[in-house]
Amino acid sequence: MGGWGEHVVSLPFAWSPAISRAQLDWTVTEAQQVHKGQHIATISLKVLSEHYVSSDSDSEEEETLHWTPKQKHSTLITKTLSIIAPRSGKIHLFDIDELNDGIESVARIEYCLHPADFNGVCIQCGADLILEREINPEIACAQRVGGEHGLNLSLETMNQLRRENTELLEKQRKLLLVLDLDHTVLHATMDPRARCFFPEELPKDQDFQAALPPLEHSLFRFLGEKRSGISFDWHALKLRYHHAFLVLTR
Repeated sequence: MGGWGEHVVSLPFAWSPAISRAQLDWTVTEAQQVHKGQHIATISLKVLSEHYVSSDSDSEEEETLHWTPKQKHSTLITKTLSIIAPRSGKIHLFDIDELNDGIESVARIEYCLHPADFNGVCIQCGADLILEREINPEIACAQRVGGEHGLNLSLETMNQLRRENTELLEKQRKLLLVLDLDHTVLHATMDPRARCFFPEELPKDQDFQAALPPLEHSLFRFLGEKRSGISFDWHALKLRYHHAFLVLTR
């Protein structure tokens, strides 16, 4: 139940041939607790800037009457960028000797999923969730267990428990299936007058068994027909469910 999540911290820029050098300076240390929006690092970029200027002219008149070619000038400028923590948690810095164009992420933030809490205190990390729930509605409790002062379970924990419970029941074949077949998969009726719509070769005392297994405990006899375009595999359902109850009429 619960566990921990990870959020990768990526570089705040895209590499390009104009970037000649990038230097990363952390303002936090390994395994430090950081908060969402906190400044955690500074990146200094050396970027090659190119621009064109006209050649020097003797006079404004000469510059006007005669076209002069422009010369390309390159200048190395410095740009400073900040890395901001995308969420709260414990930060783990990647072992990077030098930034290069093959690097896209520089750290990861490990955070608690807050699977459950007791009176507002997370049972896994001990964080006070009362204030955090006001700021971040994603961690709001989905289910309270044990009354007013019981355990609060998160939505993710509830979904995980449901999945595990479903998988266990399917594995042990303890699930019960109730199917409403009438006007969904089948058209069925107990009215004997519907017999005139069936082929003559069908015995008059035969109830509908083409798409259904034998109805062991049925007190009635049904006439029915599969709806066009419907495929119904009863045997596949029998492998998954322990019992199935079929509802053929309203």
